[in-house]
Amino acid sequence: MCLTVLCPTILLSKEVWRKIETGIWYTKIEASSGSIHAVKIDPHLYRFGVALPSEMGRVSSTVRGLAIKSGAKVAINGGFFTPEYHPLGLIIDNGKVINPVKKMSWWGIFYISDLRPYIVHTSEFKGEAGIETAIQCGPRLVINGEIPRLKEGVAERSGVCIDKDGNVILVVTQNLMLSLQEFASVLKGGGEAGGLGCVNALNLDGGRSTQMYIKTRGLDLSIPGANEIADAIVVVPR
Repeated sequence: MCLTVLCPTILLSKEVWRKIETGIWYTKIEASSGSIHAVKIDPHLYRFGVALPSEMGRVSSTVRGLAIKSGAKVAINGGFFTPEYHPLGLIIDNGKVINPVKKMSWWGIFYISDLRPYIVHTSEFKGEAGIETAIQCGPRLVINGEIPRLKEGVAERSGVCIDKDGNVILVVTQNLMLSLQEFASVLKGGGEAGGLGCVNALNLDGGRSTQMYIKTRGLDLSIPGANEIADAIVVVPR
């Protein structure tokens, strides 16, 4: 089973979602040259946070290093950063603003408020009370079930999205270069098309930063990146 928009040259098959811990599911999409890994998480059972290398006394780190330090079940690279590893864009962790909003017309914000996940355009973000976690990046890849016009160019990709049931899905490619359009098609596509069923999705800092870590009862997986990073989205039990 595969996505019509990408077959037969790229995507070949997709596993069914399998539970790897209570409230966490994993699936893998096989491709001609690499893979796509996705983890679905129930935000009622797990807290999303943003881990920073400064918490380890470092300027930069890997997702694996930040995950282990945080005791995370799952972690993925976060937002953009400067060559000096200063985060770019909003970061809120455990209700505290770590980095301010950056006014970028093509960026969006993923956040958790009252145990519910949201992805909105930066201009729509109000910063209301009760926000547990937030991270800013871009562009948005799926907006209320539709794929917007996206820039060309291929790279390793990473993203965060929300399905119709309010679960959060973290996604990375491995040895697979995709355009933003192709990546968005994978995120949006329904299960019958081999996709992930995302209603809203946000691009994270992919390319050489793309990396993921999973340490659960049912799966132990580390996908390294080519570069160290400035922040990571981490998932820990509530």
